[in-house]
Amino acid sequence: MIDNNSIIESKLIKLFQIIFKIKDEKKIKNIEVNSFPEWDSITHIKMILNIENEFDIEIPEEDIEILYDYENIKNYILSLDIK
Repeated sequence: MIDNNSIIESKLIKLFQIIFKIKDEKKIKNIEVNSFPEWDSITHIKMILNIENEFDIEIPEEDIEILYDYENIKNYILSLDIK
């Protein structure tokens, strides 16, 4: 049986792969805004919109700025207890 965490992580990795054109999961898990030049403000908004669409959620504006790396984004989505 696949748990919710695995499903969320798989979907999120796929989004990162598409948006940043990176296949390496290890690299994806270490990406953060300030250390990855391709992650600019436009890409950040694109990422947020894709996350909202993929997980059928709405991320409040005040939360967007705290979603600055893979781990924070994953934990944020997990905290929403999406089924």
